[in-house]
Parts: sequence; structure tokens; C-alpha cells
Amino acid sequence: MSGLRVTGCQELVQKLEKIGGDSRKVAQDCVKEGIGVVTDEMRARIQALKVSEQAGKKEKIRYCRQWEKDAMLKELGYTPNREIGTKEDRKAGFDGYVTSPTGKKVAVRAIANSINAGTSFMKKQPIFQPVIRSSREKAISEMQRKLTEELRKYGLDASGK
Repeated sequence: MSGLRVTGCQELVQKLEKIGGDSRKVAQDCVKEGIGVVTDEMRARIQALKVSEQAGKKEKIRYCRQWEKDAMLKELGYTPNREIGTKEDRKAGFDGYVTSPTGKKVAVRAIANSINAGTSFMKKQPIFQPVIRSSREKAISEMQRKLTEELRKYGLDASGK
């Protein structure tokens, strides 16, 4: 699972306190905007993965197979909001199982980890860290945009007044 941690939000907390009972929903909506950016970036990264089509004894090290890539795209999503104290937690990642061409059930999360880190027979194609690095600023700006939009609904400007 990929995660993005945003710290130093004391002024955000003060603004949300002025909203009152809806502050949790506003925070959840902002986090949802941010995780949507991360998920979109991850989907684009998965679509760009190199694929090895033929399985054979001569091919010692390969890229991922098309069925693995398709399974990752199908099962990519994000978790529901989870409250941990005053923190909103949401993660992007993979859920579920897929049946391989040989008939074995394989966890999609295991496929993603194998592609990300590589194995003795599969070339490494990093997914998670590049996605976090490339989507961080855009996710933060989308969360800020959503927060500003929500604050305006409650008659507060971006400064929280």
C-alpha cells in the first residue's frame, strides 16, 4: 500500500474546529481528493509497465505478464477512511485475488510487490516510491483546493476567518 503523510496542519485543525460537527466530513473529503491523485498516478504507472508475453525456459528473467498487469489495474483502489484519533487515514493499493493461467489463486498485492521489488525471475519495475514522489505536491494542492472550497461553503475564507 502506498501512503502519503501530510504534517504541520495546526492551522488546518483550527479552521476545521470553526466548522463544528461537519469538520470530520470535510477532512475526509479533502483526504479523498488527495488519495484520488495518488491512485490516478499509480494507474498511469501500472499502464506504463513493460510486459513479457512469452513464458519459456530460455527466458530466465522477464517483465510482468499481461494478466498480472490487468489484475493490478482491475483491483487498484483505495481504502475507506479510517479514523485514528484525530487523524484521517486512507491508503491506495490492491485488494483481492486473481486466478493465474496455471489455475493458482494469487493475491494481487503479492503480484504488485513482486513487480515493484523484482524477484529471481522478474525484473524490478518500481511502482510505489516513484508514485509517491511524483504525486505528493499535486495531492497536497488538491487537498488544499478542496479545503478552500469547503471552507467557502461555511462562510470562511482561506485564512479561516
